[in-house]
Amino acid sequence: MNLCLILGATGRVGSYLARMMETQEIPFIAWNRTQCDMRFPETVEELVAACPADTVVNCAAISSIEACAQNPVEAHYVNAMAPQFLARACAREGKRLVHLSTDYVLDGRRPGLKPETAKCKPVNTYGESKWEAEMRILDEMPEALVARISWVFGNPHKPSFPGMVLQHALAGEPVSVISDKDSIPTWIDDLCRWIINLVLGDMPSGLLHLCQSGSPVTWAEYAQTVLTIAREEGLPIRDLDLHCTKLASHREFSEPRPLHTAMDSNRLATVLGHPIRSWQEAIRLAISQHAQFI
Repeated sequence: MNLCLILGATGRVGSYLARMMETQEIPFIAWNRTQCDMRFPETVEELVAACPADTVVNCAAISSIEACAQNPVEAHYVNAMAPQFLARACAREGKRLVHLSTDYVLDGRRPGLKPETAKCKPVNTYGESKWEAEMRILDEMPEALVARISWVFGNPHKPSFPGMVLQHALAGEPVSVISDKDSIPTWIDDLCRWIINLVLGDMPSGLLHLCQSGSPVTWAEYAQTVLTIAREEGLPIRDLDLHCTKLASHREFSEPRPLHTAMDSNRLATVLGHPIRSWQEAIRLAISQHAQFI
């Protein structure tokens, strides 16, 4: 059976993917920063080349936007150079590669769903490093799969936006939400199942958007949907004061954020051979299956 190597195995996606593979008895190796430090690209190449895995899933990255801005050199090495050397090793050794990228590579100037062919013009250091990785990987290994993800929620060990909203709601506390930035939420359970299906099947190459279906949603609309569904599912949600703000008013952000980065999942539906569930349905399933999905 295909042996999979997961890089970034303690992160939000990597840790959940490892648990799901273990549950499904899929053979895998999980490496965190101790086993494979992405700050040293040439070492990454050597380690991966020597690893017996047939497929590599790279979930490792510096994903904090402010951290990337504060240390752009490290962000460049971890987010861009190491993935290139990883792709070089995979191409040379005949391994398959899935690299996780982000909707933040998109320029975000125009509203609406963006296909894989949409223009990329990142507005911050994090997005620039991830876009550079996409280009470097596909230059080294055109048959690699670069999978963009967005607004991932649902790992109970890694609290995310819906969990924060529910915590405030259950405590009767107000919460501030941005009303002019949109994207598409992605349930980690679906995301990891998609990755496993791609790894075990005929994996496509190039860019692929791994996200739920549906219309773009702002943080404010996202929060309201979480509250509505939670009430319908029987959670003791109190009336919550949602204080809507504009992205530009958040002075604590040292780096800009793109406004409109919602991705189209039509290619994913074609590759998998079935429709992709909407983000609203995914939230309902996450809450109904385990209320503490936060």
